Amino acid sequence: VAADKGVSVDMDGFEAAMQAARTLSRSAQDSVDMTLNDFEGELAKKCPPTVFTGYSGLGGEAEVLAILREDKSEASVAREGDQVTVVLDRTPFYAESGGQVGDKGS
Repeated sequence: VAADKGVSVDMDGFEAAMQAARTLSRSAQDSVDMTLNDFEGELAKKCPPTVFTGYSGLGGEAEVLAILREDKSEASVAREGDQVTVVLDRTPFYAESGGQVGDKGS
């Protein structure tokens, strides 16, 4: 297509840039940084990194590391109708970052 338009393409440069992007993507899937504010930053110090599993599947089992109420206080349980944030040891869901919208359940 580029040749039809009289434009040349640096394929070596393109392949090098693609490899760099793949490497960056793979390293980004290792863990999720949950330091969104001071409270969650303190929580992140207590909890291990959340492993992102979304590239290998959309299901699985996870350990609940923390349950946070709307006021950000920790809870030991959540009941129907409670609005809580659940911190897991692994998840296929993206964290909110760089303009992305986080996943929500009901």
